[in-house]
Amino acid sequence: MLKYLVLALLLAFPAHASSFEQWKLHFQQRLISQGHNPQAVSRILEQVDFDPRVIELDRKQPEGRITLVEYVEKTLHPLRIRKGRQYLEDYRGILSQVQQRYGVPPEIIVALWGKESDYGGYVGNFETLSALATLAYEGRRRDYFEGELTAAIELVQRYGWKVRDVRGSWAGAIGQCQFMPSHYAHDAVDADGDGRIDLWNSSADIFASMAQLLKDKGWQPGLEWGYRIDHPETVRLRSGYRLYQPDGPNGPSYVITPNFDVLKRWNNSGYFATAVGRLADKISQP
Repeated sequence: MLKYLVLALLLAFPAHASSFEQWKLHFQQRLISQGHNPQAVSRILEQVDFDPRVIELDRKQPEGRITLVEYVEKTLHPLRIRKGRQYLEDYRGILSQVQQRYGVPPEIIVALWGKESDYGGYVGNFETLSALATLAYEGRRRDYFEGELTAAIELVQRYGWKVRDVRGSWAGAIGQCQFMPSHYAHDAVDADGDGRIDLWNSSADIFASMAQLLKDKGWQPGLEWGYRIDHPETVRLRSGYRLYQPDGPNGPSYVITPNFDVLKRWNNSGYFATAVGRLADKISQP
């Protein structure tokens, strides 16, 4: 069955092999013209391949395909909530230190961790640079993914990573907190003081880096993300608060704050931001 699926995907992109290689060559030339080391860039990009599975997954994004209710229900699985509550307690000390330094509540960090990688249980097995190159070549968000691929190439050189060993989500996110390469470059933190940043194994580095990214994106300490309301017609919105009804007036209604927008800057999806907020609320309850 898998053989036929792969064949079908390849047939869907009959000219990808030659055109992808042409795109890589042009991309390489642009990097070199910008001052990147020619030998290093060539060596790295030689190990980057087109992955049709990435394109398939990119075209199956949930918004517009399922409702917010369905999306949130999948996130708020009872086991995920129970695990979140336990981890909130297990890492209370580290999370409290992170909150004092960055102003981000522990439940938000744990909810993001749970949403992104099931608390580190699944960090993805796609070759990161190939995934990013495939998405850049596909072109729907070419500038964005070319930028992330450039950041990934710089990380490989900076940390001496092996190209094919860098693995993560189909969209190019890596580590337990699923950072895009640009986020890793700008916001990852060596919080445990061991001289290296490890977003795969160090809880201190993972949590502090997540909080640093949210702070960098504008997180406001002491401000809630939002809340659900049953009668939106009666609500009086405070300054900076808005009504959010992605499924229309007959679907669920939320009052959201600027911190909701910060969660969207982590992942540009209102569904994602709502699900993380709801999960944070659930795991913070006794």
